Amino acid sequence: MATPYSRSFHGGRLSCAAALCLVVTASARAQQIEVFQSELAGMPQLSTSLRLGGGFFTDSDASDAYDGLASSGFDVKFHFGNLPLAAQTGMDFGYGDTNRSDLADAGILADDGDLFLFNWRFSVLLEPPPSYLGDRHFYVQPYVGGGIGVHYAEEEVEVDGPFPFTFIEEDRSETGFGWHAMAGIDFVFHSSLSVGLDVTYTDADMKTPITDLELGALTISAALKFHF
Repeated sequence: MATPYSRSFHGGRLSCAAALCLVVTASARAQQIEVFQSELAGMPQLSTSLRLGGGFFTDSDASDAYDGLASSGFDVKFHFGNLPLAAQTGMDFGYGDTNRSDLADAGILADDGDLFLFNWRFSVLLEPPPSYLGDRHFYVQPYVGGGIGVHYAEEEVEVDGPFPFTFIEEDRSETGFGWHAMAGIDFVFHSSLSVGLDVTYTDADMKTPITDLELGALTISAALKFHF
């Protein structure tokens, strides 16, 4: 028959065991955090990337006139230690061309249209710390983010007029501002080199200089990054 003393004794032993388990678990977790922070201290926080891809204009008139958009660019990114946060700046170049007649007003047939785009972007990204999803030999780094940019568009259109021997060539440029949202994933090898995929939506507060088309676009790029 259990006495109040024996019940108290067994209850005390269970409490001590539970407390010991909590101490051991907390100690193991603290050691894991310490090991991870130690490994993170030696991981590269800076990266540069080269991107190459393509996309399309989100405005239906622009996508009809310019069937596709070739794009290229480069970025510099800095990750803030063990925080899930990074800052990135970069430049993009875009190219489009058309020979369709719907570029110009009624009565004018377009022979050729060329569009050159340039922008500078600043982005804030949410991403796990380096090697968080893996180790220094191989890890995966997904990210999402967005930011603002300065955009430059130059358009050159050559047209034939409604009358014989009428030829018109126009070349204009325009600068404006815009915002963008982006998401992507990188596969990092040996903490020094990665390949990845980047998807960016851009909403530029401007139109093409001649044809007056909205310049919002969605681009998909393959990226090669070097980590330092």
